[in-house]
Amino acid sequence: MPGPKSKEIYLSSIGFGLFVAVFLMIFQPFHLFEIKSSYKYLLIFLYGPLTTLVILFFYSFLPAILKPIFNIWNNLKELVYSFVVIFGISLCNWLYTGLLAKESSQYPSLLGFFFITLAVGLFPMIFYALYNERKAMKNRLKTLGDSEPDSGISNLVKVKSQVSIVTENNQSLNIDADHFFCVKSLGNYCSVFFLEDGIVKNEMLRVSMLNIEQQVGDLPFILRCHKSYIVNLETVQKVLGNSRGYKLYIPDLDFEVPVSRNISLDSLKEKGMIVKD
Repeated sequence: MPGPKSKEIYLSSIGFGLFVAVFLMIFQPFHLFEIKSSYKYLLIFLYGPLTTLVILFFYSFLPAILKPIFNIWNNLKELVYSFVVIFGISLCNWLYTGLLAKESSQYPSLLGFFFITLAVGLFPMIFYALYNERKAMKNRLKTLGDSEPDSGISNLVKVKSQVSIVTENNQSLNIDADHFFCVKSLGNYCSVFFLEDGIVKNEMLRVSMLNIEQQVGDLPFILRCHKSYIVNLETVQKVLGNSRGYKLYIPDLDFEVPVSRNISLDSLKEKGMIVKD
């Protein structure tokens, strides 16, 4: 998804830009080998910084100003967006090549630029995706390992003290258990509601509900009460509704958390929740 942490996107953008610059300096496609200027390699190297700026525009600037559009994301949208980014890189580099056309006898078409840019960028994109997935898996395993209760009361206190969620973009959100309210699913994203410095916050994370359930579901006070909600039962003040549909009331939130029909009041009590209906 667009909009990862600043450090991550800056480093990956610079790395991709350097890859493009080195590739073009070595192989010199688009008739770049015909450039006669004494600054030939500098002119070719500038494709790298230009590529970096385009990636930052699509993955940092646009998500920041158009956040609602990027709130709900899925694999198909990410695939399409990757092609949009590749086309943006192609367009800017094609325009830059137009400035260098006087140094070369031929000026390649935009379509040709797109396909070559796609071929050049395909391998770094695959490598980056695999690296991110492997890193995310390690973080998820580490989080699950850290939450395994060992013998002794002190370890139970440690598990209760914090709720940790690791996303597919390798972001980590750590929340005091007493301040964690619930998670709401939004497709491939989830909104996490929690209290920080006396203010209710809503953090949008790229992570599936199933993934979060696997990370925190073993905590005794956490329950997946609905296909789209995970809730901290200890923050629930009362239960509303009836057997046709219950809702959990959390005073700090401006909405009620729905409960699936296959979850009864008795099962809530079994999880240790004090039901006040």
